[in-house]
Amino acid sequence: MLPAFAEELRARRSWIKDAWERRLRRESVTSPLANPDTLVMMMERTLDELFDAVERSTQAGHEGKARATRDKTGCLCGLNPLLAYFRTLATTLCTLGAADGRQFLGGDAAATARCIDCTIETLREIARRDVASFCAVCQSELSVGPRCR
Repeated sequence: MLPAFAEELRARRSWIKDAWERRLRRESVTSPLANPDTLVMMMERTLDELFDAVERSTQAGHEGKARATRDKTGCLCGLNPLLAYFRTLATTLCTLGAADGRQFLGGDAAATARCIDCTIETLREIARRDVASFCAVCQSELSVGPRCR
């Protein structure tokens, strides 16, 4: 992970947040908690956490973990509002290379791709934790099993 990448992310924060919000608003709403007006209020905190984690990994010189297999989210019912929230952020991050017409990292496409990949892995860890926390209080029959009559 290149140190300049964390700076580039922070410089493009406004673009990232706007693009992310547009994508999130196009998603199907699965529950009142998945209402984009509710989820948008969490974006600043999520971006702060992600950018701080990326900056720490650039300072530590981490290249990220090798991607073995995709872990399951742990959400059995698929109604967790954070699934779309994090999926749309990941999609937005994947489009950074062509964001607002400016080149990332001086136009080094391979370096940009590696940095974005590491950022997505970092986001995946944050998402896993948050989705699991939300699922821990889920009342879906898929999660809690059939109720006693």
